[in-house]
Amino acid sequence: MFVRVLTVALWATAVLTAGWVAVSAWDYDLTSGLFGEEGSRLATTLLMGASALLSGLLVLHNRRAGDGEYWTGAELVYALVLFVSVFYGIYSFFGWFFYA
Repeated sequence: MFVRVLTVALWATAVLTAGWVAVSAWDYDLTSGLFGEEGSRLATTLLMGASALLSGLLVLHNRRAGDGEYWTGAELVYALVLFVSVFYGIYSFFGWFFYA
């Protein structure tokens, strides 16, 4: 049951994150107008951090529960979300920390 909750939370967070990044790329003035420039960068960092945390927990759970030799499709998707979230999250954190 806990894994199902993590999975639903991951996909909800991933959709919110993708929407937020798309709107930020399309019209940055809109997102910075909602929370301010510093707040919009912080929101991006927090969304990326939540996506990275949830996908990391799911990768860890699936690797421990499954066969150690092969990766499943779900594990590969979770690992991809983890990599992109960590990479973009670190980038947005430095943008928030140094430029806001």
